[in-house]
Amino acid sequence: MALVKLVEVVNEGDTFTSTSEAAFKLQEIYINPDHVTHMRAEPSYSRLLSEGKLPTGVSKNAVFTRISIAAGSSLTTVVVIGAQRALLEKMNGKTVIKG
Repeated sequence: MALVKLVEVVNEGDTFTSTSEAAFKLQEIYINPDHVTHMRAEPSYSRLLSEGKLPTGVSKNAVFTRISIAAGSSLTTVVVIGAQRALLEKMNGKTVIKG
């Protein structure tokens, strides 16, 4: 099992608060590519970035991806910095989409 290090954008606000009012931070996350079920672009975070609502240090050209990770019978989703294709390459070109 090889873990992959990514940068997650964490919403520190109340989960019931809209993202426009939330506080965000960046943190490293390590995921097992074998447990990724799907990825999709997350354009709402690009909007938040352009509005200055994400932490300083994030490139103005950054793109964001929502990744779903299976953990037993549950599914966890995280938003990370990076385009889907770049993330696939970082995961060593493995076929991570299970279906």
